[in-house]
Order: sequence, then C-alpha cells, then structure tokens
Amino acid sequence: VLSQNGLSVEIDISVRYHPDYDTLGLLHKRVGPDYAQKVILPVIEGSVRDTAGRYGAEEFYSTQGPMLQEIENRVRTDLAEFFIFLDGLTIK
Repeated sequence: VLSQNGLSVEIDISVRYHPDYDTLGLLHKRVGPDYAQKVILPVIEGSVRDTAGRYGAEEFYSTQGPMLQEIENRVRTDLAEFFIFLDGLTIK
C-alpha cells in the first residue's frame, strides 16, 4: 500500500467472514463457488488501498483504530451486496 506521502507500507490482513446461508444459492448463481477470489479479495484490497492511502506512513501505527474502522465499515458494506458478512478484520 502507498501511504499519503508516497511511502510503500506492507500490510498483512486477516479476515473472518461467512456467506449468508439463506442466500447462498444467489451468491453461487451471481458469482460462483470461488467467491473468495472474485469478490472478497478484490473488495478488501481496494478498501485497504483507498483508505490507507489517505494516511501518512507514521499514522499507520498511531491511528490504526480509526483507519481499521474505516476499512472495516467499507468492506462490510461492499461484501453485503454479495450476501457475505464480515465477522472481523485485523491489520498487522
């Protein structure tokens, strides 16, 4: 990820999610069984890049709470469109 001041920062992310079991058929019909590769990874990568890019490299450590909350809210909203629920997200 590139920070606001153009520095490259390596971020590791752990994500816990689950599909909405009542609409699992719709998820497989719209996306397919490989929804993790087609939906989850792109949504998370895009959210992290967009959000983290608004922070300076030094802020990654000092303000991780607000940044993590922004990323989590965006991922939760984007995944809900595909009947997938975000249980938790951790940034290292």
